[in-house]
Amino acid sequence: MSRGTDQLKEMEQLVASTRRRTDVLFKTGMEAAHAADVNRMERSTSSLREAIKNPKLPRDFVLGIQGQLRDIELLGYRKYIDATLNLARRAAQTHDDKKKFALLKTVRDYLPKAVAAGAGEDFRRDTMRVMEIVEFTGTPVVPPEGTKAKPNEKNPAPMPANRAKF
Repeated sequence: MSRGTDQLKEMEQLVASTRRRTDVLFKTGMEAAHAADVNRMERSTSSLREAIKNPKLPRDFVLGIQGQLRDIELLGYRKYIDATLNLARRAAQTHDDKKKFALLKTVRDYLPKAVAAGAGEDFRRDTMRVMEIVEFTGTPVVPPEGTKAKPNEKNPAPMPANRAKF
């Protein structure tokens, strides 16, 4: 009889210590997700996964932590993609094509992770639509010397007189 209570007490201690650790990791993961800091969020989620690998932990406890992991990842990836798309839009408006395409590549890399975390098809479709809009944003800037097809004239012809003023 005492052996069963010892095992039960040991199990409760294991769950309590794991819960304390996962609560701290969950808090830091959610803070990182809200701040759209994907690197910090991924470190927290990988630490959470390591914390629940113990086969002695109860199944319902592990499933609860896995649900929290999905919530952290989903929020973090969504916020990161949204912030990156906003930066890409600003880069497109300032005609910084290198930065725009680098940011769009980052979005393309993280979009499958967001969908795998449970973002859904509508999020993927809306993100792809915004990416397409950002790709087409930004008018081409003509250099002051013109282009080969339409060079600027060094001595342009004088403008004709405005006949409406006579």
